[in-house]
Amino acid sequence: MLGHPPLLAGEDRSAYEALHNRVFKAIAPTDIIEGIWAADIAELTWEAHRGRRLKAEIVDACAH
Repeated sequence: MLGHPPLLAGEDRSAYEALHNRVFKAIAPTDIIEGIWAADIAELTWEAHRGRRLKAEIVDACAH
């Protein structure tokens, strides 16, 4: 609906799609506005998890 998923090289598309589907199932949007809102929630959740992964990788790399 809103274009390509916001994935970086090497990120798991199937994991993103699973998250996206769970969010849409939980929200059950009834119109385009709720659909956009649900997509934003899925994308922002994915980005938050990405940030946590990257932070952990940076801390781990700097600890050595």
